[in-house]
Amino acid sequence: MERDAKFATRRKLLAVSGSVALFSLAGCLGDDDEATPDDDGDDHDDHDHDHDDHDPADEVQDGHFDEIGIGEFEILDRAHDPHEEVAYMHDDHWHGSLPTVPPGDTVSLGAYVEDEGGDEIELGDEYELKAAVAAGADDSVVSFDYHGDHVHIIGEEEGVTEIVFLVWHGDHADYQTDAITVQVSDEGEDDHGSVAEFEILDRAYDPHETVAYVHDDHWHGDLPVIPLDDTVSLGATIEDDEGDEIVMNGEYELRVDLAEGAPEDVVSFDYHGDHVHVIGEEEGVTEVVFQLYHDDHVDYETPAIVAQVSADPDEEGDHDADAIADVHILDRAHDPHEEVADHHDDHWHGELPEVPVDDNVSLGAVFEDEDGNEIPLGDEYELRVALAEGADDIVSFDYHGDHVHIIGEEEGETEVVFQLYHDDHVDYETAPIEVVVIEG
Repeated sequence: MERDAKFATRRKLLAVSGSVALFSLAGCLGDDDEATPDDDGDDHDDHDHDHDDHDPADEVQDGHFDEIGIGEFEILDRAHDPHEEVAYMHDDHWHGSLPTVPPGDTVSLGAYVEDEGGDEIELGDEYELKAAVAAGADDSVVSFDYHGDHVHIIGEEEGVTEIVFLVWHGDHADYQTDAITVQVSDEGEDDHGSVAEFEILDRAYDPHETVAYVHDDHWHGDLPVIPLDDTVSLGATIEDDEGDEIVMNGEYELRVDLAEGAPEDVVSFDYHGDHVHVIGEEEGVTEVVFQLYHDDHVDYETPAIVAQVSADPDEEGDHDADAIADVHILDRAHDPHEEVADHHDDHWHGELPEVPVDDNVSLGAVFEDEDGNEIPLGDEYELRVALAEGADDIVSFDYHGDHVHIIGEEEGETEVVFQLYHDDHVDYETAPIEVVVIEG
């Protein structure tokens, strides 16, 4: 490996310079002034040699270890400003993935580390960030440079290997992550951006029924309520950004996990390759994330979505797609506000007001459940609006809790959907409705 060759060359130079120093001393005994620079040079060489003796590779163990008590360990891609989290350790495994390393080039990675008490562990002085090839992994693919609070991963040759990150203290490692995959390639690798469609399927139906899907960074739809002491069986359809389905056939698997910080005792999980079972352990509400699992690591993770466990699931889910009976859209330009469109079942009556270019219309809504009860907007629940799938982006939006502004960006026609937003996800979404943008 090139890095090993550099170290070997360096050791030879140290040996030669040491011999030269001895020869000089032998020829100048008693000349203290001449000996002093050579003594300084010897000290410098000895320091470098000691550094070699504590190569991080010598500290690597077979698995994760922790002598500090670390609660959070996040890897940051320093190519972004601000630095962007790309992967983090959860228990003894990774979520996310590392950026692809170009051959003959580097990626610069930092870390954010907290102890179990929530206090940040500063990197750069007493503690340093280091990385090394994982035990048994190919050590010809990457090498490393260390800079205290960050590391450079250098692409030596195209290929895939595994590395570990270390919290270095003095001359040893106090913490080691689990192994994570790193790829060296000039073509890039499938990362989070390569997953374009992620749909969750309820396998209780034949054919399986889509109950929720990810759009940008949020969910549309919701999961079925999970019976207490029973399971729901969920599959997924996943497509990359070229429209090709990612088949879960052993190389790729569907996984599900608790969202970070979510209640832990409500559900548990079983994995079955192309589907998962979510098991109701006790009544309550928690949040989960779905994952595309590949070669012992997570390639992609969805946003969090609510999972509810109930002893009587037929009585739950007041605000799911079946429980919203009516949505009334109100034009706030009138006093009192005037209903301009009504959504019932899966279609609209009425139409939205025209939107002038460089101006906006202000719209409110009334959501009613099957019992005719209005769902209050503005606090726990919010009104949102978004472009319908595949629609032209000639409008933009502002959100204000109980109402929204649709802003005209350019003339034309497009379609939008209105949403009932709850706890950072979409509980309900209407069918598309047309919006016309006219000259201002």
